[in-house]
Amino acid sequence: MSFLEQYDLANTPEFRKRVRMAILKVAVSVQNEDKAGLEVPLGVTYTPEELHMKRAALSFRVLTEPAQFEELFAYSVATDATVTAKDDDTRTEAVVREQWNAFAIDGK
Repeated sequence: MSFLEQYDLANTPEFRKRVRMAILKVAVSVQNEDKAGLEVPLGVTYTPEELHMKRAALSFRVLTEPAQFEELFAYSVATDATVTAKDDDTRTEAVVREQWNAFAIDGK
C-alpha cells in the first residue's frame, strides 16, 4: 500500500472504529497481563516489571481517553505492511498488540 493509501485507510471511519475497539480491548488485557511473562524488547533496559508499568500506564490513558489515541494508533496500524482495508478485527487487534510497546516505552 502506498503512503497515500495508508493515509486514506487511517482516515476511513470504519477503520477508525475498528482501531478504537482494538486499542480498548488490548488496554484491558494489558492491565491484566502477567508481568513475569513479558519479553523485554531488545535494546530496552527495563525489567519486565518496569515494562509492565509503562504498558499499564498507557493502558490507563487509552481506557480513560480513547479518542486521544484512536488517531495515533489508526495511522500507526495503517503503516503495517500486512494491513489492508479488508482486514478483520483479529488482524487489527494483532497489529495493535505488536505496536503497543512503541507507544508505551520512552526510549530507555
